[in-house]
Amino acid sequence: MFNRIIEILSLPIMILNMVGGIIGGIWLAILGEWGLIGIGILLMFTSHWILAILMMPSLLFMGIAMHFYEKKNFLAYLYMGEPEIITLFDEAYQEDPTAALRILFYARDIEKGLGERRFFRVITKWLGDNPTNLNNLLKEENITQNIIRVDDLVYLADNFVKDKNYESANKIIKFLFSLMQNKNIQGIVAKWMPRKKSQYGKLVKYMRTNKIIDSYSSYRHQIVSLTIRVILF
Repeated sequence: MFNRIIEILSLPIMILNMVGGIIGGIWLAILGEWGLIGIGILLMFTSHWILAILMMPSLLFMGIAMHFYEKKNFLAYLYMGEPEIITLFDEAYQEDPTAALRILFYARDIEKGLGERRFFRVITKWLGDNPTNLNNLLKEENITQNIIRVDDLVYLADNFVKDKNYESANKIIKFLFSLMQNKNIQGIVAKWMPRKKSQYGKLVKYMRTNKIIDSYSSYRHQIVSLTIRVILF
């Protein structure tokens, strides 16, 4: 019923909208209000520019609003159980592994992403438990194309050591050392390699105990020299 009333009223409203300005102009002319007629004609051609300028300040808040809107939608996933999170990610991963990894590391990124740890840790543990998925993660192009970051891989290796998933930890460590053979990225890789006196000290100790590195001093000299080389050259 309400929709029917709207349909009936819409026609006279449209007619008034079309001829209202003309009728108003004639009435103002009869009253001799030529100044108002002039202002009306001027606004007819300039009002859209004036409105656009007045609305420009709202654009400053658009980026902030979009950020919080996206974050609000993403937060819905944070309260899922681990099986639901893995299922959701697996569907995206099967469709497009590269895009799924970008989303994963965007979720983890503190500075430019969402800074979300739980989602990241659940998924990366799942990746590490599956050799095929981990092999897809450990590809050089993922580093060179900025899909994943070296410090994220160091973080993963450290957590796999803590979880006693040594096979996955060893794969990541060997992959990181292989990256240091690439002259194009060896400096940035060396910069983010774990140090003995850092939060990843246990990972370095694991590397020494399992003879992945010969000694602390030789390892430190290797990563420091590569880092300095990039700074100088």
